[in-house]
Amino acid sequence: VPPNRQTHAYCGPGAPSILPAFMRKRIQLGQPLATLVALVMLGVTFLVWKNETTELNKKRAVAFEAASSQIASNVQERLSSFGLILKGTKGFYEGSDNVTREEFHSFFGSFSLDPTRPGLQSVAIALRFPAQELPAHVAAQQKSGLSAYAVQPQQARQQYVPLTLI
Repeated sequence: VPPNRQTHAYCGPGAPSILPAFMRKRIQLGQPLATLVALVMLGVTFLVWKNETTELNKKRAVAFEAASSQIASNVQERLSSFGLILKGTKGFYEGSDNVTREEFHSFFGSFSLDPTRPGLQSVAIALRFPAQELPAHVAAQQKSGLSAYAVQPQQARQQYVPLTLI
């Protein structure tokens, strides 16, 4: 190599080559092989990624199905227990001639719902009667200790269904 020529590796087009001819041919043949190996590895990587994504989606679907099944079971159990409480309240009310507010509160309090069923806030009894019985109903409620008792809204109707025991 003449002293005025640079010997650093510059591989751009038209750059002088310091490699012998047989090595240049080997490098030229190696480029397609390297490209082929890179493409094969890229394809294998894609197939592994696709397989892992499919497996992950299957696992997620199984987990989702199990969780939704558990939630549905919990909701069904809660609704069943609410139904039993309502049937018990109906039986209590129908089995008595006259249920007082204290008896109703004592009965309902025996369920201990706060710790066991946090979604149920109250149970109420609604009486249905025609409009002509409204004054007698209001007087009876006020006599039982609810001095400010009134049926709301105060517009004329054919029948009333106020909540009386809560």
